Amino acid sequence: MSALRHAAAPEGGNLRGGAQIKAGGPEPSIPCRPVEEVALDLATMSPRERAVFMAGYETGYLERMEREERSYARAIEDLAAHYVRMIALNEEIERNLASTVAGVPFAELCERRGDHARAERQRRILRERGIWPAAS
Repeated sequence: MSALRHAAAPEGGNLRGGAQIKAGGPEPSIPCRPVEEVALDLATMSPRERAVFMAGYETGYLERMEREERSYARAIEDLAAHYVRMIALNEEIERNLASTVAGVPFAELCERRGDHARAERQRRILRERGIWPAAS
């Protein structure tokens, strides 16, 4: 973009690709789509769009690391620490889920409390959703 700022406008004020030089300054006036319409899906981008996006992302990332006075090695260490925490949380969730599933069904607990209507409602929900066992 800095090269565009210093370049003289071609005859007639037109740049390649149909861009126009604004009357008030050297910045090109290029029509753009609203942000909502821009899809940042690397799989659907052309190789050129992907390269431009990744170059911008890398530049922003490196500037952020510089602002935070972090090195690449420190960023990798932080990422590894987050990954280890994520694995530990996933394991805890799996343990809790396994103990919950292995416990007494909710409908049976409702029956034990004497809340028969709620127990039947739970069984009906399980049947409607096709969850096995449908009735306990």
